[in-house]
Amino acid sequence: MKQYIDNNGEHVLANEPVLRVDNRAFNYGDALFETIRITNGEAQFVSEHFNRLLSGMKVLKLNPPGAFSEEFLGSVIKNLAQKNSVDKDGRVRITFYRNTGGLFTPSDNDCAYLLSVTSLEEEGYVLNKKGIMAVSYTHLRAHETRNN
Repeated sequence: MKQYIDNNGEHVLANEPVLRVDNRAFNYGDALFETIRITNGEAQFVSEHFNRLLSGMKVLKLNPPGAFSEEFLGSVIKNLAQKNSVDKDGRVRITFYRNTGGLFTPSDNDCAYLLSVTSLEEEGYVLNKKGIMAVSYTHLRAHETRNN
């Protein structure tokens, strides 16, 4: 079955190239992304994801696309999920990237988005039965990095 992505409101085949070689996300990491879970055909915690995206855009000084709202986010996810026949469990990834222009310093702060929706094999949430191990490195402090 064909899979599609949403590239700034246009559904294109997932295996078709959509980014230019001078894309700022590719060249400089000038982007942010969010991953959203779909359960029983519904995107989960859209409001929380929307607010986190807005916070990230503010930090990066990205101007959201004109129609970007919580309702818009839910709608584009739902439309693409339907087009890709994701009606049970799935994964959404949305990336906002600054428009092309400028070298290290961008020429403007407008951005575009790329959204994908894919099915997941497992149903529901699967916990890691082994647990996790987290380590915090505290030996390098901010003032030490400024002097090097």
